[in-house]
Amino acid sequence: MPEEDWRARIEVSLLAEDKTTGVPAALGVDTLRDLIGFRFRDIRKPMFEFFVPTFDGDGTAAIPGLGTKVSEYEAFRRGGVYGLDRLLRSLHVTATQTDLLADGHLHAHPLGKKGKLVSYVDLNSKLDRALKALEKRWAL
Repeated sequence: MPEEDWRARIEVSLLAEDKTTGVPAALGVDTLRDLIGFRFRDIRKPMFEFFVPTFDGDGTAAIPGLGTKVSEYEAFRRGGVYGLDRLLRSLHVTATQTDLLADGHLHAHPLGKKGKLVSYVDLNSKLDRALKALEKRWAL
């Protein structure tokens, strides 16, 4: 699909299983009436933040020194951006707490607050606009 036709579709059920609190209830939304005047934009960052995968090189090389053949691409294929982030964070910890760093097998790179996650700005912006429009539709 051409990028200008991309859409974000979010569906949230108002029902929760017995003895659990669903996402809507946690936000104070128990009935459809609670959606009137609801600030949908407030839920985007904590609940719907999209990221792009960030690889070293093309991401297909196995990580040396760990006795594993898992590549960054394979971690992304199996676990998405968050699986890739967890792999990179574990490599960072391993490299800083073992002799692998001294042996030159691994290199510890500062990961920052969100690891190597890079925000998918275009998709997040589309979602911001969609949530803002949803607010207008539910305003009285």
